[in-house]
Amino acid sequence: MKKHIHYLAICSISFLMTSCSLENEMQTEVEILTPKKYVAKDSSQKNTRNTHFKNQLIVQYNVKFLNQKEKFRKKYHVDNYQSCSCGDETIELWSFDKHSSVDIEETKQQVESDVGLEGNDFNFVIKNKKQVIDVRSETEIIKKQIVSGRKGVTIAVLDTGVQYDYKGFTIPFLYNNEGDNTCFTSSYQEISGWDFVNNDNNPYDDNGHGTIVTHIITRTLDAYKYPYQILPIKVLGQDGEGTYFNVLCGFQYAISKKRLDIINMSLGWYHKPYRLLQELISKLERERDILIITSAGNMTSDNDVIPHFPSSYMHKNILSITSMNSDMNALAKHANYGILHVDLAAPGEHIPFSYQGQIQYVSGTSFAAPHASALAAYIHAKTGITMKKTKLKMIDKAQSLNALYKIKHKAYIQN
Repeated sequence: MKKHIHYLAICSISFLMTSCSLENEMQTEVEILTPKKYVAKDSSQKNTRNTHFKNQLIVQYNVKFLNQKEKFRKKYHVDNYQSCSCGDETIELWSFDKHSSVDIEETKQQVESDVGLEGNDFNFVIKNKKQVIDVRSETEIIKKQIVSGRKGVTIAVLDTGVQYDYKGFTIPFLYNNEGDNTCFTSSYQEISGWDFVNNDNNPYDDNGHGTIVTHIITRTLDAYKYPYQILPIKVLGQDGEGTYFNVLCGFQYAISKKRLDIINMSLGWYHKPYRLLQELISKLERERDILIITSAGNMTSDNDVIPHFPSSYMHKNILSITSMNSDMNALAKHANYGILHVDLAAPGEHIPFSYQGQIQYVSGTSFAAPHASALAAYIHAKTGITMKKTKLKMIDKAQSLNALYKIKHKAYIQN
């Protein structure tokens, strides 16, 4: 059981994997939730260049060499390693002694030509702000919120987790793992979802961002009374801090589920596409009918010039969403755009969220993406068409607006 935590950050993540604190700091863009007032802050405007940990490398083993992992660690003088606690066994995070003579750039090049290792990426971190509220985190609460039986659309939310005892969740909504792959570790058994920050079976949101994203989805589907299940995947912690490695593990965990339909990723980073996640998305496009809905970022910039990932990946299984303003007549001031890389807009400014009897407001593309996820789930549940056709239908039914000439389809999803 985790300790009770008495603060909850409610801020947008737009997972600028270009951001972290420490020596490898990358500034992140942030939308702050405030009582009855919208305040936007973006500390990433000055520098969006990725800075990676100087002593870490994420590697992917060739499946034929999984029984030789220790051999490869010794070969490359790995000091410590970490596996995905409930994910693909081919991925590992290697750490090297900071005081050793290992050259991380040179090691990366050697790994790229090694037949036993299929790919590699650098690792990096983000950090966002927080806001004080009270939080509970007992795993017993999860069980009370699990949907009965195997029914409805399944939506994975890769975020800060979900506060499953939040009063806005009026009916059971968590994924029922019955008949699907269940994760077991030496210490934990999967209940519903996974926490890749603390490496356990309790993906409780001690930040707030994931709860808001999830509630935007659930309140829409509750209104239409269509069955659904939310798979919470915690890849960012209480201070909004997480790593690219967390996201890789969380993404792999999500796609291991047989009944997955939609992945909501209200997070992102700039400039570099990074190979391992892109290859997972590419493989998913070839093999599964799953739609990935992503936020486009909040730097008021052109994603065709400064690409923002994963929203700028050119794959048919991705739908990139930016924010409309509160009047729904133009893009929000914070919103990224791009004729090639941003598909549609959705409500993303001054979105109401009730907490402890007080209405608060959030803004950002992070909160526009779940509007699209809810619509995709609604269309899929109502029509039974594939997720590929669902994406096309969403684009076809979106409301055209000349003011949206800076995005691909010049249209927006209505609230």
